[in-house]
Amino acid sequence: MKRHGALLVAIAVAVLAGASLATAQSVAEFFPLAEGNWWRYIGSDVDLTMSVQATGTGEFLVSTVINGFVVQREYYAFVGDDVVALRREYPQGSFALEPPQVFLKGPFAPGQRWNWKGQVAGQTASMSFVVLEPETVETPAGSFEATPVAIDGFVGGEEIHTMRWFAPGIGMIREQLQVSQGEQAILVDLVLADYNVQ
Repeated sequence: MKRHGALLVAIAVAVLAGASLATAQSVAEFFPLAEGNWWRYIGSDVDLTMSVQATGTGEFLVSTVINGFVVQREYYAFVGDDVVALRREYPQGSFALEPPQVFLKGPFAPGQRWNWKGQVAGQTASMSFVVLEPETVETPAGSFEATPVAIDGFVGGEEIHTMRWFAPGIGMIREQLQVSQGEQAILVDLVLADYNVQ
């Protein structure tokens, strides 16, 4: 009888370990960087589109257009199991992220944590990232089982709190951003309205 009990415990441990590994997925599933992919978000009086171009150097350019104007270009690359942000370009100028910032850390699973400290446009920045448990998120583009990432940090004198929800095979489906400087706070809430992912 003791043998059977030990065997059942061993099987249960193996099944639970397998289930844990099954929930860890490739970051490429949650941020599908491929030529021609695009996402359109609406909310907070903003109509925003992000589109992907392959650069041919192993990097991907993600252009952000708000209300018809290009407001940001970001360069990403896959480094090991991670998606890393390398540099950003704005109409006012461009800058490299020093060191490159881990955007999503693999394997992507609830409980995953990472920190980043570096320079953003000459300002000191510090951010912490935590992957939370999946939840159902309703958007104009549909209902998705999505994994949220909580991001907290500082850039210069600004305090930043962000939640981003990522759905496998789709990408980011919602973003809530709060930026505080002194007594002022700005809140932006964007949800997925349409997308094309190959």
